[in-house]
Amino acid sequence: MSGWVGLLVLVAASLGLLWALSVRGPMMHLSVAALLFGSAGYAFLGQPELPSSPRSAEQRQPPIP
Repeated sequence: MSGWVGLLVLVAASLGLLWALSVRGPMMHLSVAALLFGSAGYAFLGQPELPSSPRSAEQRQPPIP
């Protein structure tokens, strides 16, 4: 759940910064589309609601064989 909150905070901050920098018109539309596209990719592929699964020390491969 915290992944969604972080994503919403980043999108809101990005939109606020774009508005403060007086980005308007087609450039604002393009920026919003890019933010939505990235958010959709995070939601569909990232699966933020799944917990992480760290490996135990026995399962880890050494970095240099």
